[in-house]
This record gives sequence, structure tokens and C-alpha cells, in this order.
Amino acid sequence: MDLSKLLEGDAIKKETDAIGLVYLKIHDAKDLPVMDRGGKSDTYITVAFSQFGKPKYCTRVIVKDLNPSWEEDTCILIHNEELKAGEKLSIQLWDSDRMGSDEMVGRIEFDLHDVLKEEGRMHTRQDKLKSEKDDKDVQGVLNWEIGYFPKEGLKKSMKTTGEDIRIPKELRGNEEFQDPAGHPDSTAEALALLVPPDPNFPSGIVSIIIQDIKHLEFERPLGTFGKTRPFSPAQSVGENKDEEGGSLPSAYCTVLVNDSLAFKTRTKVKSSNPIFAAEVERYIRDWRTAVITVGVRDSRYREHDPLIGACVLKLSEVLQTSSQVTRVYALDGGCGYGMITLSLLFRSSTLQLPKNLLGWDVGSIEIMKDRMAMSGRAQQELAKCRLGFETDVGKAKVPRSWIVDGGWDLGGHVVRLPVRQRYGSSFVVEFHAKLQRKPVAYSVFWLNDIIDNETTDLRLPIWKTKDALQLTQNYMENPRDRSHINAEQIGEFHITLRFKMGMDESHRTYIETDDDRETLDTFEACLAEGARSRIVKRETGATVKKLVSEGATDISDSDYEEEIQQKAAKRRREAGLLKETENSRSMTQDGEDDALAKTWESELTGVVDDDEFSGDDETMEKAGDDNEEIEEMHDIPSDSDDDDMNDPDAKRAKRERELAEKRQQHRKLRGIMHLKPARNFKFFKDELKTSAKGLKNKFALKGRTPDVETEISQAGG
Repeated sequence: MDLSKLLEGDAIKKETDAIGLVYLKIHDAKDLPVMDRGGKSDTYITVAFSQFGKPKYCTRVIVKDLNPSWEEDTCILIHNEELKAGEKLSIQLWDSDRMGSDEMVGRIEFDLHDVLKEEGRMHTRQDKLKSEKDDKDVQGVLNWEIGYFPKEGLKKSMKTTGEDIRIPKELRGNEEFQDPAGHPDSTAEALALLVPPDPNFPSGIVSIIIQDIKHLEFERPLGTFGKTRPFSPAQSVGENKDEEGGSLPSAYCTVLVNDSLAFKTRTKVKSSNPIFAAEVERYIRDWRTAVITVGVRDSRYREHDPLIGACVLKLSEVLQTSSQVTRVYALDGGCGYGMITLSLLFRSSTLQLPKNLLGWDVGSIEIMKDRMAMSGRAQQELAKCRLGFETDVGKAKVPRSWIVDGGWDLGGHVVRLPVRQRYGSSFVVEFHAKLQRKPVAYSVFWLNDIIDNETTDLRLPIWKTKDALQLTQNYMENPRDRSHINAEQIGEFHITLRFKMGMDESHRTYIETDDDRETLDTFEACLAEGARSRIVKRETGATVKKLVSEGATDISDSDYEEEIQQKAAKRRREAGLLKETENSRSMTQDGEDDALAKTWESELTGVVDDDEFSGDDETMEKAGDDNEEIEEMHDIPSDSDDDDMNDPDAKRAKRERELAEKRQQHRKLRGIMHLKPARNFKFFKDELKTSAKGLKNKFALKGRTPDVETEISQAGG
């Protein structure tokens, strides 16, 4: 944050610290050296700055392969500080070891100034790996791409009145209902307060600032234990009288970006009005689907940190009339109360990605049709096989009892698998024959090829191979093109899939750390309180749709300036202020500026409510909105009766709903959880599970995944 502005009393941020994005695509590596005893290597890649050194991104580990193919992409935020310090981008290739430290195979360093010279386009590269110590060539080549994409300018043709859509129409013009604007230092900062994000440039940088929390306290649900007094309230009510004290929360905040933990603040000890002034910036692929969730927890010893409350901000709903808002939100869904002040800013980048790369990393793969079938030789060879499905963190089985007419029928059962790193993982289908320990055939579909929320009919090749690891780990269009993989196609597997953005109940299966548990807990709290829906749609507000329908998003700044000047001249001519004479052309520059300024005011687009403008199909397509018919699979309302329970999945959904209601009671520290011994017992039970999983994962092959950013890590960096 800019401390000089804070000292001036302007805490409203109107420009991001990052000046742009470096977009990277890691394709593959060739001819790597042998690093393990088996004659292979278990490799992964990290991306970092050469001097700072902390990993910014890490690919998946591909085991036992000297020619790994990742096909992963990421964006790194670039700041002026890195450019002034002469930072270089360091692409490091590592060999993962189960025991001991990972070894660096080689690295590549790339000067950021070189890519800034040709902004807006990708550079395809093939570089030899260099030694870590003496910078000499080592065996191996990396194929990758890099490009720098600056922030896109805010379009003056999209200017609005900047009013709050939540305020009743009759009151929006009142000064007391206007969002704080601070003191803009430039035209770009002023436009951020009046111009919403452009749907033509969905990718960009989001800045979240947690200012402070007011009136933070716990709910007091304890009973009176029979000691009631006539004509007295049963519970204490009213505002908390203490600003500091032992009964107040020691609060810290967590920020989830698209259901992934992105940031943690410091803990503010025993305060009802904690001030944080903490900021985080993140790259998001599509602002039309982005969801920011801020949770507030109480730091405790020997029990889980309870959720005091949370709030959800969907960018397409919050940023309908501007690219920056500073507002107060109520904390809900936990064991307390409070009002949190948040500042949100989004700036688009010139980076243009295909639609399949505009989704979330966290989500679920759902099988949308009960019937699955095969074609080719596989119909005879795999007719009696059971199926196994696998993602990066989820597994599911289809038993042989579901085989019908040479295929498989789910019979109304839901198959939903959680996905945590969607753009670095695949959906693998395994065919298991009787009396065979390992699968006899495989089908692979990489999740970076599917568009979010779209039901997709797939015909996946079925491969027989002994090189199962190489087939399922490496991204490849045709395994027969890889000389080191011996695979035979015996048919095709027909299946209908959908990638659903965001968490659901299936994500409970992969909880490994306290951060995972708290992230899912925050999601479920928001879902229970109605602040979140199970389906996240790509959508824009009515005001943005109107701007799209009027062509405001298609006008460049230079075109708009010319159009404004023409309109201003026409109006002055009609008012008798400008005549087609030589004398009229001698109008002073100040007069022209005044007339132009008045025209700018008249060009502001008013706020449009959702019931006033919905847009036609062409407008929705240009804005990028999803189909309104997207719904949650196999979900049942809370008022369903027993006659609806014949569907096996309806029984599952009812059971999940009952467990969710129970967890919500415990989340609010009601029922048995209002007793500290019960909370202590649950904490030790969960810690045992977490420790067991941690011990198991200690010997797994994993990369150097970046840690969750905190205020302390920011200060250290």
C-alpha cells in the first residue's frame, strides 16, 4: 500500500502495484540426464526470480521419464521494483527424491527487459539447460514460451455514474450513499471509479485490501440454566462495551480466490475493532467468474480456529459500475458478528486466452450421462471390466454389476471427482479385468482442454500399454508419436463430462492440512448461509450488458476522443456557440475544454438494474455470459418428501444435506460444540488424521509448491 496516501487520509487504492503480467507456457523437456538409480528421472519445474529465489509457480512431478511433457501455463505479476533491481526470470528443473533433498538438474535465466521490449506477443523458445554452479551447458533442452502483457487501459466510452447497484434507485444520487473515492492522481485512477471491467479483456490483476473490522465479537448462545429473571432479556444484547479484553476474539483474516487459499493476515490480539490494512494482489483468468471469499477466524490453542464469519464478493456483481469499490460487508455464517471494510480493484490485462484456459483450478469433474460405452476391439476385449476414474486428488469406481449391454450404466448414481490443480492434471479412465492387479487399458483426457460448465461428449482413445506412467502423466495428443512409449489403440470410450467450477462435498476426501480444512469450512459456511451457490456462472451485470449492446466496449480511446469532439462541436453549433466562419474557429482553448468537459458529463451511462435490461442472445454471447440453464446435478430441495427417495442419488443428497446442517451447528459452536472438551477432542482427532496423511506424503514425490502468502512473508520478501 502507498503509505504517503495513507498519511494524507486517502486509503482508497485506484491502481495496482503490478504493472503487467509475464505469461509462461511450459511445454516439455527433451533428453534429460539420468538422476535416479533406475535409469530415469522424476522431474518438475519451478519458476522464480533469480535474486529473490522464492518459487512463484511449480509444475506437477512426472516420474520415471527423461522426456517429460507438462503443457502447463501460469502468470507472474511484474512490478517496477523487480525491473529496477535487474531481476531475471529463473526457470529451474528439479529431480524429486523421496529421501533427502531434491536435486537441481539445470536452469534457464531470462532477462525480463528482453521480453518487455516486445510486449503483447508470445516468444517461443528452446533453451539448453545451464548448470546451477558454473553456468555451463548440461544435458537437456526445455521447450517453452514467454510473453509480457501490460495492463489494458480503461475505456472512456464505458464511463458510468459509478453508483452502487445495491442502493434503491431513488437514493442512488444522494451523497451519503456514494462509495468513497479518495483523491485520484491521474486520469486512469479517476476512470477506475467510473468504468467497469471490459468483458473483451477478462484476464487481469485483482487487488484485495482488508481495511478493518468494526464491532467484532462472539455470539452468546449459552442458556440461562434455569436462572431466569422475570421481565429480563434471556441473552445479553447491544453493542460490545470493550475495545480490548480477554473475552474478545484474536482475529485474523484469510482470503480465498476462486476457492484457493491466497493470503493470511497477522493475528490482532483480543480486539473488537482490529485494523489490518493488509493487501494482496493476484492474477485471475476471468473476472466474470472470479469469487473472492474473506473469512475471519479466532486464533485458539488446542482447538480448531473457529470461523467468526465470512463474506463473498463475486467480481461481476460487485464491479458493475466501476473497477474499484470500497464497501462495508457483514460477516456471516460463523460464531460471531462484525462489519468488515474491504477495498477491491481489478485491472484488465491485454492477455487474450482461449475459453478453455479461462476457468478455475479448483472444481469437480462430473459424469453427466448414465450411459458409457465403447467401440472397436475394446467391445470384446474389455466387455467385463470394471472402471476406475482418477484425477489429481480424487478416485471413483464403477463396479462390474453396472455393466449393461456391453457398456456401463450408472443408474442414477452421481460420479463426481474433486480437482485441485485443474491446469496440471488429467482425467484418467482405468479398465480393470478379473484377476488382474493392474489395469489392462487406459483412456486419458487432459482437463485444460475442457471449457468450464459446458457438457462435453467425448470419444477417448483406449490404449493398451506397459508404459502406464508415461501415458497417464505426460500431455500428448498421440502417444504413438512418442518413441519411448509403446501403446496400441484398441477402441474408443464414449463418456459425457462437465467441469464444474468451485468446491463441493467431494472435496472433503482430499483434506490433508489445516488450511485445506479451513478452506472447505469457509466454503460450506457461505453455502449454508446462501452467500454462495453450488454453480459458479460466467456472467456480467446489466450495466455492462447495456454497454456491450451499445457498442461501447468496441470503441478504442482514440475513436472515442474523436467521437466526443464531433458531438461537442455539433452541440455548440446547434446552440449558436460555433459558426462556420473564420472567427468561430478562433474560440479559445479554455472554452473548448469547458464545452468538452460538459459533454463528458452528459456521456455517463446510468446504473441499470437486472430487471431493466437482460440483453438478447447476441449481447450475452459478446459479454461472455454462460447459459442460464446450467444447474447442479442430482440435488434435491430441503422440502423433498420420502416419495422422492427412490432415486439412490436422492438418498445421498439428503444424507449430505443432513451432515451439512450438523456441521453448520458445530461451526456456530452450538450443540455439543459449545463445550470446550468436545472441541478439544475434535481437534486432537483431526490432528491425528492430518499427521498420518502428512507422514504418508512425506515420502511422496512432490514439487516445491509456493507457500500461502502472509503479511509476515510479504515483509520478509
